[in-house]
Amino acid sequence: MTMNFKPDFKNVLVLENQYYKDYLTNLFGLMLETDFYLKNSSNDFIDDTESIATVRAKSAGIVACTAELQFLVSEFSSLSVSFELPEGEEFDVGDTVCIIKGSAKEILSLERCFLNLFTRACGIAWKAKEYKAKVTNASVLMTRKCLLGLFDKKAGSVGGALTHRLNLNDAVMFKDNHFAVSDLSKIEIPSAARFIDVEANSVEQIGHVLSFYKTLDLDLPKIAMLDNFSPQEIDEILKTYDFGGVYVEVSGGINLDNISKYDKEGVDFISTSGIASKPYAVDLSLNLERK
Repeated sequence: MTMNFKPDFKNVLVLENQYYKDYLTNLFGLMLETDFYLKNSSNDFIDDTESIATVRAKSAGIVACTAELQFLVSEFSSLSVSFELPEGEEFDVGDTVCIIKGSAKEILSLERCFLNLFTRACGIAWKAKEYKAKVTNASVLMTRKCLLGLFDKKAGSVGGALTHRLNLNDAVMFKDNHFAVSDLSKIEIPSAARFIDVEANSVEQIGHVLSFYKTLDLDLPKIAMLDNFSPQEIDEILKTYDFGGVYVEVSGGINLDNISKYDKEGVDFISTSGIASKPYAVDLSLNLERK
């Protein structure tokens, strides 16, 4: 098997994909509904004045999820959004990032939900770029510990992280809790699976995983996830075991301070929850004026 597989499915995270489009619509619709969009005591007294809202940066970030946000605003309002910087571009304090035009009442009713998504996307993209800059050998993967799911994954991909699984159906993953209630021999590989990833959190399990993969007559990318090992233990494991034909992923407690210690020759992927579970909070402000 040619070893050139990347667990990355950002090509799915486009508006042409109805699955992704429906997810975004449901997400933003729920946010607006629970915020009493257009039916609230805070903005009911506002005239439908045509206005312009300028969104400026009060901290640095990376522009992300522009197509998604333009689509959502157009889907749920009569407003228009234009971004002053392209997706993937860094911005700094004082930069104008985007402009929203239309009804003042709609802008003020939609403001917080829009900014919550936009600031989160810009922060996740920034954090992903920080992680990627720390490694030279391995690829950085985002785990599924991301509150807004596919939206967070798209933001991370803008910053250079690989998406890993988008959902439970993308791959067969066998982890510690699966070991507690089943065994490797029970694994069934559905046709929809794009790869298989089996976790090992002890040296003994590494041998079991590699033995299992040798018996698996399946032309599907295979990953051994080495979970919660120290960098020194990873060194010893790479010397001891032959991972020929099996990709090596390391995970568990990996952050910006220690990721470079795991970036070793022989490690293909480093997965971390740090990109989205504790995203950098970009500070954006929206200022309204009459058109």
